[in-house]
Amino acid sequence: MLAFEYMFFREPEKCSEQCIPLENFIHDHDGTTHVSVENEHTIFYFDIKENNLFLALHKFGLFFVNPIMPKHIFMEQLKAINTEFQISLFNGRSKYEQLFSSFAQTGHPANMFSVEYLIKLRINIDYDKLFNALDRFKKRHYSAHRMKLAIRSGLSLDTMEKFVKECFVHVPNNRMPPNNLFKFKKDLPFDTSAFRKMYKVNDDTEHLTRLQITWALPSFSDFYKYDSYQYIPWIIGYKGKGSLISYLRQKMWSPTSDNNMFCCEIQQNSLYSLIQLTIPLTSKGQKHLEDVLDAIFSFIKLLKTEGPREEIYNNIFKIKQHIFSEVLMDMYCRLLEQLLAEELYPALQVGFKYDISVNRNGFTLKIRGLNETLPLLAASFAHGMVQYSSLITKDIFENTKIQQIQTYYDSISKPDIFIVDMALSILKSVHHSLIDMHTALQDITLKDFQDFVKSFTECLYIQCLVQGNITSTAAIETLQQFIKIINCRPLHSNTTQQFKGTQIPLGISYYKIKNINKLDTISMMSNYYQIGVTTIELLTLINLISYIMTDKLHKRLRTDKFIYITIDVRDDDGILGYSITVCIQASKYTTEYIDKEIDEFLRWFKNDLEKLTEKELDDYKEIFLKSRLHDNANLEDEVERNWEVIVKCTYIFDFHEQEILALKKINVNKLREWLADYISNESNFRKLSLHIVGSIPKKTKYVHLEYINDDNQQYKTNKNHYITKVGDYKKKLFMFPTNVRTNFSSEHVVCNTLTI
Repeated sequence: MLAFEYMFFREPEKCSEQCIPLENFIHDHDGTTHVSVENEHTIFYFDIKENNLFLALHKFGLFFVNPIMPKHIFMEQLKAINTEFQISLFNGRSKYEQLFSSFAQTGHPANMFSVEYLIKLRINIDYDKLFNALDRFKKRHYSAHRMKLAIRSGLSLDTMEKFVKECFVHVPNNRMPPNNLFKFKKDLPFDTSAFRKMYKVNDDTEHLTRLQITWALPSFSDFYKYDSYQYIPWIIGYKGKGSLISYLRQKMWSPTSDNNMFCCEIQQNSLYSLIQLTIPLTSKGQKHLEDVLDAIFSFIKLLKTEGPREEIYNNIFKIKQHIFSEVLMDMYCRLLEQLLAEELYPALQVGFKYDISVNRNGFTLKIRGLNETLPLLAASFAHGMVQYSSLITKDIFENTKIQQIQTYYDSISKPDIFIVDMALSILKSVHHSLIDMHTALQDITLKDFQDFVKSFTECLYIQCLVQGNITSTAAIETLQQFIKIINCRPLHSNTTQQFKGTQIPLGISYYKIKNINKLDTISMMSNYYQIGVTTIELLTLINLISYIMTDKLHKRLRTDKFIYITIDVRDDDGILGYSITVCIQASKYTTEYIDKEIDEFLRWFKNDLEKLTEKELDDYKEIFLKSRLHDNANLEDEVERNWEVIVKCTYIFDFHEQEILALKKINVNKLREWLADYISNESNFRKLSLHIVGSIPKKTKYVHLEYINDDNQQYKTNKNHYITKVGDYKKKLFMFPTNVRTNFSSEHVVCNTLTI
């Protein structure tokens, strides 16, 4: 199949533009290609911009319509094909697969790619025979009746059908059945002495020692409608309390930082199934290999003896359910907007605007437009929510699911978004990371989503703001009509989730990971300094300090060294703090260097304020107040401000006036006292240092975190904290008590909120 992949995507360029290889054409038009070769299926995949889809399909179809490239061209490409073959033959994964194939019974299809066979093939390749074999293989197996084609685009179905007919109508059909493997169906291909042994495989491409155990089982393909066969890898691969990996880590036999390297997966085809357990080993684990193996098989024996453990199941179920509340809500809002797009399009053309945004426990709907027809638009949304489940088809669901998975991945790949997600994972008592959401969405089915849609509108807690040229009577009638259409019951107060913030420990907590996008050389460093429970007085003081700090920052530091640097005041679930975030090129500066630069700046800033006069402070306060002025003539801005205090349940609609009063009480001494308490005083200093480190571009396959520990961290353990597992770190943290009136942060809205 390697030669097929080479010819399929990298056919040599000839004399005309029409003969540009498919891979070159797709890449030149910002697309991607991929070939996946499995036991019984080969998948060719590409994506490309929609306006180039037809030309790409045309080139794609030619491979199946035309014979293999002329023999003389094939012979000209032998060196390149042979190089690709050598590279593929000796990479780590291939070496394992070749070794594993040699364990199967001679004559069985699983034994076709053994080490001995491939080495013999490498040494004695007859390229004339290879070309003829490829030609026979293509004619025998690449037949229209054994191929499936899937196309997804924004074009109409009629257009896509036309494209398919024009590009694939001439694909030959030999009407021959696939090879009959029925005689191998009842065999146990790995019932051999070679399979029941331990092997050591050297892999120069890996810097990690892994233990891999494989169990061979009968095929489960006849039970594809049931997921019962997934239970074994699921329970062995569980990573919570009482799990196998938890025990191995307690013994220091497996590293705690390689969470995504530990896995238990199942591979299957129509002849057999394989369960593969992969465990990374520490140097201590390598020395206690027999103990590790004993622990694994003792754990499996325990599972057989005790049967399914309800504690583990409930823990996993609970985690999945929490994440499914948020992931399903993302899907709900994305699809609701799509389903109503055509119906609401005429309203948009006459000036109406609407926005749907997801919050932690629900979503916010905002509608803006002429007050005469506003009730009709609100009713359209209500009817859409009621009729939602009947409008969802499997195709619509799957298409939206793919889009949402890509959205999560894109967010994870952007350091400026992901570093905020890292902070929220620590600063909030309950927060599901983007990686958690990306993972959870893979398992959500159409039935899961339909059940959620049906139950969502049964009980709701609704907050509403109507503002503008409309009477209170008309506003209330609009809302009552909305609720009548939805026909929901009130949400019981006990079921409303109360959000709490965490108090990070005294000193410095470091959380460092490598940039997930291995092609991105951008690094980001964000230092968050936690202060305490939010009050108007404290918030005003910190806003003023950050304003002065921003001004001094650009005067003190050479900001041209950075891509950008920002200072932000944060209110997370009623807990106040500020952060300094820096974006740099990884090739120019390390995040540790930037961290030291910020520390130096804060010390200088504290000393510099010792020289600040009351007159200079008054000048800063005057400019600061001007920057905070609101344009009351702008209705949308005023609505945003009012809405924020409603969803936070503070109901402080005169915040700006109270901020002015608080500002008048701030003098130079108060600034200096605060800086002395929260920058110099170790008894109040709480810093969370987040680092995303850019790396040298290289190919990567998995979405996972790579944690970074400083080489000298062992000498600082009394003062500093180094985070590798957020869950373990948060277990030791104090949770701020929930305040009924201030438990909603400015970033999130209480559940199921609708704004008109």
